[in-house]
Amino acid sequence: MLTFIYVVFALVSLFLIVTVLIQPGKSGGLGAAFGGGGNTVFGAGGGTPVFRKMTTGAAVIFMLLSLLLSYISLDKSLAGVESQKTRGLDFSAPYEAPVIPAASATPPAAPGLD
Repeated sequence: MLTFIYVVFALVSLFLIVTVLIQPGKSGGLGAAFGGGGNTVFGAGGGTPVFRKMTTGAAVIFMLLSLLLSYISLDKSLAGVESQKTRGLDFSAPYEAPVIPAASATPPAAPGLD
């Protein structure tokens, strides 16, 4: 189920990006790059109301899925499921400082300096 939500979330995200980029702006948007000028790419009436509704719908779905995924993530972290940060680490064992060997009294001679 979670995989399905991730796939829908990714598709809605891509759809939202595309609908925002296609919308005409002051200079005609991405639609003007395909040879059309202004609103003539999507007919005489333009596609502005349709794209506004599609963008609004995609944004609402995107926000709801974002809230759902954050709730699921929070629910898992509160339920005691291991997070990615602590996976594989053993916090039950006491900490032991690493032993550093003592330095020798005489440093090694540099090669080639006779």
